[in-house]
Amino acid sequence: MLYFFLAFSWFFVPLLADSGDSCNCLGCLPCLICVPLIFILVGLVPMIGMFKMFAKAGEPGWVAFVPVYQMMIMAKMGGRPESDGLMTLIPIYGLIVAFGIFSDLAKAFGKEQGFAIMMFLLPFVAFPILGFGDAQYRGRKKKKVRRDDGGDEDEPRD
Repeated sequence: MLYFFLAFSWFFVPLLADSGDSCNCLGCLPCLICVPLIFILVGLVPMIGMFKMFAKAGEPGWVAFVPVYQMMIMAKMGGRPESDGLMTLIPIYGLIVAFGIFSDLAKAFGKEQGFAIMMFLLPFVAFPILGFGDAQYRGRKKKKVRRDDGGDEDEPRD
C-alpha cells in the first residue's frame, strides 16, 4: 500500500493545489515540498532501519529494499516458513500473516507483543529502534521434537 501511495502521489499533487480559475504554480509549492518529505519519513526511514536489522541478524542488508523478499526473510528470521512472506500478497489474509510475521520477529529480537503492534502501525519508528537500538537477534523460535526414546528436545524451525 505504501508503494502505491508513493507511486501515484505525484499525480495527485496538482489536483490538490488546483484553484480552478487559473494556473497557480505557487499553490503547488507546499505539496511539492511535503510529498518528498512524507516519502522520506514513511518510505526510506523504515528501510534504513530494516537494513541495520537484517545486518544484526546476519542477513544481507540489501534485502530491506526488495519488498516481497524482505517479508520472506523476516518470516525466516521469526521462525516461520519463507512462504509466509509470499502470503502477505493476498489482500485481507496478508495483513493477518504480516502481523504474525512481525510478532515472531519481535520475539526473535527479545521484544514484547506491543512492539509487534508498533512494527505493524508505525514502521518508521519500530524498525530504526530494532536496527539502531540495543536489541540483539536471539534467533528463531524453537519447537519441541519428539525423540525415539520418548524425550523431547528443541530443534530450530525451518
